[in-house]
Parts: sequence; structure tokens; C-alpha cells
Amino acid sequence: LDTLREEEISNITTEMYYANLRYSRNITDRFFWYVGGNWDRNIPAGIDNRYIGDAGVGNIWYDKEKIKWRTTYGLSYTDQQDVIPIDDESSTFAGARLASDFEYQITGSTKFGNLFIGDLNFDNSDAWRIDMVNSLTVAMTEKLALGISHQLLYNNDPAFIATTVVNLTDASVIEVPLQADT
Repeated sequence: LDTLREEEISNITTEMYYANLRYSRNITDRFFWYVGGNWDRNIPAGIDNRYIGDAGVGNIWYDKEKIKWRTTYGLSYTDQQDVIPIDDESSTFAGARLASDFEYQITGSTKFGNLFIGDLNFDNSDAWRIDMVNSLTVAMTEKLALGISHQLLYNNDPAFIATTVVNLTDASVIEVPLQADT
């Protein structure tokens, strides 16, 4: 009697979360102040929790029907818990944040967007990161839109993740820290 055995393994391989809050208030028609905060979790990049609070000022370069573009310049405070903590690394630091937010109305129902954020760590000038999102949105109805986006995340000094190493001579298995891909 032949027996067929099927085993299904269901594992979550990647989880990434992001939440952002921001409040801004105009000082003049083209100049404003803002305060904001965000949280993210990116386990493949070695980040268990990262909280960032930032505040600063910004310029409104274009605020037309077809083109909108604003830039911001601020100070930030980061509290980051890594998946693999490194003892000599500080998990909290002050920094600078620069951002650009651009939107272009291609047609009456189609919009292109580009959001660029650059962060610099004041404790370690070699530690900087970039987050850029390009998006294309098509309004299907007045209340429904279809959008697609591409995000580029780059960290010049990435966190560490755990990897398994097998010693072939004695078949021992150990977990070692490895710097995550940027």
C-alpha cells in the first residue's frame, strides 16, 4: 500500500511595518513649521523597532493645480532597537532630516509622486540613511483610486541580523550576527 504524505509549512518570511504622523502649520504662504513622528519595524534589515521624532521648517516651492513641491529641514531624535543589539552601538541619537515631497498631475485622473527623506546621525557621521518612494496613482472614481509605488531604502551603516552557521566537522550549529543588506 502506497502512502502519500503531504506536509504544509506556513511561515511568515518577511514583515515590515510603518506608521507616520505629522502636523504642519503655515507661517507664510511659502514657509511652514512641522512636527512629526514615525515608527517602523523591518526585521530583514535588522530593525525590531525604530521610533523617530522630528521637527523643523519647510518651504513650499510650488502649490499649483498640476505641480506641488515642498521641502523640509529639521532635527530628529531616534530610538532604535535592533534585532541583534551590539554592545558598543548607541541605540538613541539626535540627527538631521531633509525631505522633498513632489506631486505632478499628469492627467485629470493620473498623478505621479516622489517622496525623498534623508537622515543623518549626529553621533556617527558615517551612519546615514535614505528613503525614497516613487508612486503613480490613477483615480478610478471620485472615492476610489489605484496606486502603485516603488520604495528604495538605503542605510549606510545597517543593523545586524542573526544567521545560522553550521560547522561541518562536528555538525554544531551556532547563531552569529551578520550585518544586514543595505
